[in-house]
Amino acid sequence: MPDLALVSEPLSDDEVITQVIAAQEAAELREGEAGSALRWAAADGYAVLVERGWSQRKVAAACGTSLQNVNFSVKCVRVYLGRQRPIFQEAYREAQGKTAPRGESKTEHRWKEVMSTNRRLREKVALLGKNPWALAPPQDHQRISDELRETEQMLSSLLALRKDDS
Repeated sequence: MPDLALVSEPLSDDEVITQVIAAQEAAELREGEAGSALRWAAADGYAVLVERGWSQRKVAAACGTSLQNVNFSVKCVRVYLGRQRPIFQEAYREAQGKTAPRGESKTEHRWKEVMSTNRRLREKVALLGKNPWALAPPQDHQRISDELRETEQMLSSLLALRKDDS
């Protein structure tokens, strides 16, 4: 199975889905590195479809997998884009937040994760101007408010952890 990111002629969406499903089925029959390469191929396919504008929910439905699997698999592809890829299961556990990346403590990893989330939320708010509710549809107001509150709580708890580590 070719690495979908390296295919010179772009595959159609249907061809990508066909290759993803084949990789998923073959990966179920294999363990270790052989299964890992197939799981990376499926994750690459999910990422290709997402980059083409598909929602992760639509990708999951088309490929016969869960939304959660697509979400974590796309995270893996983005984290290891242009880098040496570990065994897929390690990267997947990392994307789930169950392990810290190699060379990082869990606290460092969590801190980076929270800072990234906070930066992403601040960028969203900056795009909307000083009033984050101005352009957001009413059904998103509660979600935005909850995300901002959750980020503030995570930052507070991580600052406390950092003080304890000192």
